[in-house]
Amino acid sequence: MVDRRRIAAWCCAGTMIVAAGCSGGSGGSEPLGAASSTTATTATRRPDLGHVDDEPTGSGPLVAIVGDSLTASSRRLLIADLPDRSVLIGALFGEGWADGPFSHTFGADPPVIVQATLDYAARHPDALVLALGTNDAWNPVSEVDDALRQIDRTLTAIDPTTCVVLVEVDEHVPEQADYDGDEAARINERLAARADVTVPWNDITETEGGWLADDGIHLRAAGKRARSALIADAVASCPDDVRRAVDAPAQG
Repeated sequence: MVDRRRIAAWCCAGTMIVAAGCSGGSGGSEPLGAASSTTATTATRRPDLGHVDDEPTGSGPLVAIVGDSLTASSRRLLIADLPDRSVLIGALFGEGWADGPFSHTFGADPPVIVQATLDYAARHPDALVLALGTNDAWNPVSEVDDALRQIDRTLTAIDPTTCVVLVEVDEHVPEQADYDGDEAARINERLAARADVTVPWNDITETEGGWLADDGIHLRAAGKRARSALIADAVASCPDDVRRAVDAPAQG
């Protein structure tokens, strides 16, 4: 398990991550998804590269949310849009199901956000929001088969009574030559098999282009507000008690 205190200390280093860690995945030189558009910073301005909560904010039924920069940049909005819930958020810039700058630097196995998802799932949350996968489709170093294996590993660990909310990965990003829409579609398909509620982000971004920044992925202020509200609405639409049929043990 990755020591989150070390990750927090690394985030505080800020400039080092943007200059080095976020500039590539396993190869260390390729752009790494949601972190690639981060501009260089000075020592006096440290970027917010995300955080993995150990304890929830608020009170009420537990909602856990995992993601990348799209989620990290909307943290305050998500908490505000879920006022009657305890909210855990694990989201780091550049991270995906298969790899990311934090995971690569720490040699994390499983990757950092996958481990966070497993930890959150073990708390049996009322709802678990999966908003991860953009960097797997964007980073040319990342292997989609590795992402799918980590997805399978994670889905197996989720309690059958937890409501799983899928926030789709965008499959159409013409602004990014390295973005692989086919890989994004495979990630969506694999996650959809377990999702109880889906935020159809892939379809929404086709008609709501004004929510997106010029890179076609990151969010403008209006996009952050809208995506956060969509996630909150999806959580609210979860069945009160998701009871999946579990095969009874064979009778001897």
